[in-house]
Amino acid sequence: MSKAAELANLIGNINAGGGSGPNKNLIINGNFVVGQRGTSFSNVTSSQFCLDRFSVDVGGGGAFNVTQDTSAPEGFEKSLKLEVNTADSSIAVGDAYRITQGVEGQNIAQIELGASTAKPMALSFYVKSSVTGTYGVGLANSAETENFVAEYTISSANTWEKKTINIPVRTSGTWLTTNGVGIGVRFDLGSGTNYNGTAGQWQTTSSKVYRTSSCVNLIATGSATWFLTGVQLEIGQNPTAFEHEPIAVTLEKCYRYFQNNDCGTFVMQIVRDSDDIKRGTVFYPVRTRSNSPSVTLNTTTLDGATLAIDEARNTACSITMDSGSDGNVPRLHVYLVEDEI
Repeated sequence: MSKAAELANLIGNINAGGGSGPNKNLIINGNFVVGQRGTSFSNVTSSQFCLDRFSVDVGGGGAFNVTQDTSAPEGFEKSLKLEVNTADSSIAVGDAYRITQGVEGQNIAQIELGASTAKPMALSFYVKSSVTGTYGVGLANSAETENFVAEYTISSANTWEKKTINIPVRTSGTWLTTNGVGIGVRFDLGSGTNYNGTAGQWQTTSSKVYRTSSCVNLIATGSATWFLTGVQLEIGQNPTAFEHEPIAVTLEKCYRYFQNNDCGTFVMQIVRDSDDIKRGTVFYPVRTRSNSPSVTLNTTTLDGATLAIDEARNTACSITMDSGSDGNVPRLHVYLVEDEI
């Protein structure tokens, strides 16, 4: 795209209520640089989060290998790679294979979805696959009753291609502006006919739709690959250049939904109750999305003491330690905080 075209798109988006950033991109970690849970996931047979903020949803007999890959288009360093580990060539009507991210409702309030003043959006991304053909991507509200479906075509096998999709305004439906899912973005990789919709328009449905009857089923081809990066959802009538941000900014955004071992400090308070129990507090680097996140200890023992989560809140959690250890514990990098949507 020429500089003149980029400027025209930007001006059009500003006039439509969008902007040039920072934080114009509603997608977090769209260039897949953060992978707190790891960078390789083998034989994924159910729905799980992999690289930060993105979930691989598997609802059928197939399976994927998921990795953070170094193959990327110009200007990018990382991508999400899926490889079909176990093919599913007989997809049932309710089977689902997809990549998703739930955008928090508090981050979409300015779009005013469902109101007469609703604004248009634009979705852009880079994709390549060993399987060419028509693919589907969809947007939906939290109840999955307001759905937009778009088709995109992968024309050349194993070649990075940029895709851009204009999303018209939606002046009806109920859209959360709380800490729940405001917009769900879903990339289809082969799903049953229950998820077929009409391309290029919003539709009210009784359940989610994010593909069409014309879409290929990547999951049906053993060892097939599909790569994604540069995912951007923004307000405006035109897709603009991907918003690259410092890694520290992306990582902090991810902490709101997931934090692993080295994200905080442990303060041991040498306070004993009648059962000789010590209590300590882990303070998170970032406040979590909800008031009561799920906190898990990677280990339940330390220096001979038994550890347990006492209470988890959105800024810290308390941990109890029995009398197995009599000294201060300066740090405790053994916890996971999960608060995904």
